[in-house]
Amino acid sequence: MANLGVKLAAVIVVVIIAAGGIYYVLGDAQEDNTKGDRTITDVFGNEFTLPENVESVVAECGPALRYLSFMGEEVSKKVVATSSVAAKPVLSGISYNYVYGLGDLEMVGDFTNSATMEKIVTLNPDLVIIGNQADTIKKEVVEFKEKMNAAGIPVCIIKYVYNLDDPDFEKQVNLMGEIFHKSDRAKELLAGIDKQMKTLDDLCSKINETSNVYIGGVLAYGNADLLRSITTESSALAYLGTTVNNVAEDDGMGTPNGAQWISAKSEEALLQYDKNNGIDTIFIDLGGYKKVADGSKWVSELSAYPEHIYISLPTVAFSTCYDNTLIDAYWTLYAIYSEKYPEVFKDIDMKDTATSIWSLFLDCSQEEADGIYNGIAQTYGVNDLFVSYNEATA
Repeated sequence: MANLGVKLAAVIVVVIIAAGGIYYVLGDAQEDNTKGDRTITDVFGNEFTLPENVESVVAECGPALRYLSFMGEEVSKKVVATSSVAAKPVLSGISYNYVYGLGDLEMVGDFTNSATMEKIVTLNPDLVIIGNQADTIKKEVVEFKEKMNAAGIPVCIIKYVYNLDDPDFEKQVNLMGEIFHKSDRAKELLAGIDKQMKTLDDLCSKINETSNVYIGGVLAYGNADLLRSITTESSALAYLGTTVNNVAEDDGMGTPNGAQWISAKSEEALLQYDKNNGIDTIFIDLGGYKKVADGSKWVSELSAYPEHIYISLPTVAFSTCYDNTLIDAYWTLYAIYSEKYPEVFKDIDMKDTATSIWSLFLDCSQEEADGIYNGIAQTYGVNDLFVSYNEATA
């Protein structure tokens, strides 16, 4: 009955938009703002109390939606709304966009906006999951949490994690398992990822050389061109050891411009680096492929053109695409080394690798994973996902 009282209090919340922000008049709900009988702690040490069974969730950031999708269809169907990112180039490369209806969710807007908070309160979910892009909780996230709690809505805060080796990735997968009583599913996913990483390590151990690699066309806040690249930590290159060198991070070549992104300083800098050091292989992220193809005609001046320039799956779309980066790790090795080391790669089929990894991450069927493959290819207008730059639309 106490839980019902809080729900009723949240329903009758009076939202006052004033110069100072958004205020909730709740009566006793400000003293008793829990919604259930389980207390859970996230990676930031933030405690929140949930009902035994969480039936509705608002995912107020890209990573939240991604972690929820990892728990499979049952949990994904509980998501009632998400943030405001609706740009086609951003969403089209995300695997979960093609399953479980996650590509058609209500967009409530940016969490710092008073109107967004009012929408969430009206939805009255059992839980809001929000992301935090720092090791300590940002002021605006604290304020959002306080206002949701005042309305009787618990908030889980998750950390933006940029690769699978970060210990907080495992912690947050297990956190989702705990919230939704899906601990077995969390363990299954983590075991599957570990197996994939060991396979990659084994492949890398059989390659005794290093290739200079450049990744261009990476989406950043909806923008992409050939000069826009990515840090090793946030890309497929993070899992490939000494078999690759990310030239965007070499001295004099790139300039960091965000937590995940790095940009070549100029066309001239990229071409000069290629002339002096050689860029062996270039990957064009599908997120920016069209813009590169339409506007970067000077790509033909690079020494890798045309034989060693390939397209690759989107790396960053509504935060890091963990499954895509793992698939791209296989593709990077395969594209660069399969002809030279045929015995090492004789059992690798890239389409099968991609669909099996999507199936692992999303707990979906082979048929659904095939749909992801076809959906991404069709949306970006390419013939295949694992081909050269010139073959993509030939």
